[in-house]
Amino acid sequence: EAFARVLRFQKLINTGANFFAEESDEEITFVADLAIPGHTHHPVYVLSMLAGIVRMSRLTAGNDICPTRITLIQEAPAAAPKARINQYFGSSVQFGAVRNSISFSKSTIETPILSANPKLARINDQIVIDYLARYDQQSLVAKAQAQIIERLPSGRPNQADIARVLNMSLRNFQRKLKQEGTSFRELVDTIRKDLAIQFIKEQDRSISAISYSLGFTEPANFTRSFKSWTGMSPKQFRQQLKN
Repeated sequence: EAFARVLRFQKLINTGANFFAEESDEEITFVADLAIPGHTHHPVYVLSMLAGIVRMSRLTAGNDICPTRITLIQEAPAAAPKARINQYFGSSVQFGAVRNSISFSKSTIETPILSANPKLARINDQIVIDYLARYDQQSLVAKAQAQIIERLPSGRPNQADIARVLNMSLRNFQRKLKQEGTSFRELVDTIRKDLAIQFIKEQDRSISAISYSLGFTEPANFTRSFKSWTGMSPKQFRQQLKN
């Protein structure tokens, strides 16, 4: 179920590759199809994506989670880096393959997530579905929003970085956004406001966790912004909802 959500909402996580799954009697394979035609990805790009999948799995289901097979298009590195890569994944990596993929046994895929919260998972699903439904998926605004959401947990997104990912100059990026009736700053503030209000409704999520997930360096900064959006502090807003 967790991997199904990753596949379903992958464009909010990564727009540089398309993931799809293949199932056999004994294992499930996730294939990364690079999604930017004509663009040469650095070998570390795919390797880090697959390492991220393993890392996520181990954080949620235990450190003994290991893939059964990994294939990479890139040629094999030197002996020492290759050994470290194999050691990290806990299985032998096949380099020089025809595709980038990672496979897990059915028993591993069925490992329960001890911290699973089905109710919260459904709430988050609906948040993403409702959020994306309000926008034209082909517009520059929608593409910029996806990039902003991806970067928020690491701090306030940099518009020059996003323009570069979208293969645009900063000036052209700003001009196109203006033509669509918005600006980069307005996009970031609107996304933060909308997601903040949705997250505040989840009584189990702490104010600090919300603030960092939206790219604020301090909860106090988040509180000030939230008050400017709603006229109330996050705690007051949550208490009003609870009442």
